[in-house]
Amino acid sequence: MNNAIKGKASAKLEEAGSGSAIAFEVDMEKYFDFISELLESFVSAKKIKCIYVTSSISSATLIKALDALGVDASNVRFVDCVSKTIFGSAPTLDHVSYVEGPTMLENIILKVKYFLKKEKEGALVIVDSANAFAAYNDIRLLFEFFQILLNVVRSRGDYAAVVSISNQMRPEVREMLTLVSDQIVNLS
Repeated sequence: MNNAIKGKASAKLEEAGSGSAIAFEVDMEKYFDFISELLESFVSAKKIKCIYVTSSISSATLIKALDALGVDASNVRFVDCVSKTIFGSAPTLDHVSYVEGPTMLENIILKVKYFLKKEKEGALVIVDSANAFAAYNDIRLLFEFFQILLNVVRSRGDYAAVVSISNQMRPEVREMLTLVSDQIVNLS
């Protein structure tokens, strides 16, 4: 694991406390280190589940990558916004819920709420990535989406991590994340 990432994301979430939403800027080269660290250090230590909203990589690809890295993904529930759009169909899995695409923002919120209802011990909601969502949605709609989604997470006392790739961040996306999250942490 990259030493620049090790422990920093978990420490920031821990420091912010439950009911917090943090936007993380990560270099592409450190992306899997970042995700691994959140799952291995934060989710495992807290004994909570992770709800992973993906708009840039299919859940199947993420599961295979995490498995190859030796990261236990059994505590992860996926809201996959990629597979149906790209592949047209997707396998039926209990821990994966498919959305037609990253423009179906209301459906994404409903899927996250469904998974959150099932988690009594708490959860970390990872939204990956703000950059990909911004490519498919108008910034005003995206602002409303993040505001609603993150308020749902906060109201339950859960944690939220919004991921963005630092060198792909448009200024208006960064400004929007500043408004909807408690803080922006640059891990580049």
